[in-house]
Amino acid sequence: MIAGYWTAGRKEDKWTTLSDALPKLSYFLAQGYQIDSLVSRGTRGLIWFGGFSERVIDQKIWTHWIPHTAYVAVKFVSDGVSRGDSKLTSGLNRLLGTLIEVPAKALQRIQTGDLRWYLFLALSSGFVLMLHFLKT
Repeated sequence: MIAGYWTAGRKEDKWTTLSDALPKLSYFLAQGYQIDSLVSRGTRGLIWFGGFSERVIDQKIWTHWIPHTAYVAVKFVSDGVSRGDSKLTSGLNRLLGTLIEVPAKALQRIQTGDLRWYLFLALSSGFVLMLHFLKT
């Protein structure tokens, strides 16, 4: 970014200014240190890096990694909710069965005609009536 700003973002071209002020030095630097080939290699490197980053970001991250990660996350959450739902349903079925079964068994015992239950119900009804009338 700094090299791009230095070469394109500024008004004054430093290489041209150096070439005008010191032509022999600029020629020596260009020929002796291969500045032109270094700049062209740098340009090719930037182009390669741009293409590579586009492939990684556009094709790998956005096309493959993010959708795959979202799929795995949603599947993990939905599998957990499904397991929790089945456990909750089976637990509620057992609880409901127990809550219905106990009174049903009690009523079934009463309906068998066992004399002890009739005596128990009669005595408890009598006590409740006595308590009610004793209050008044």
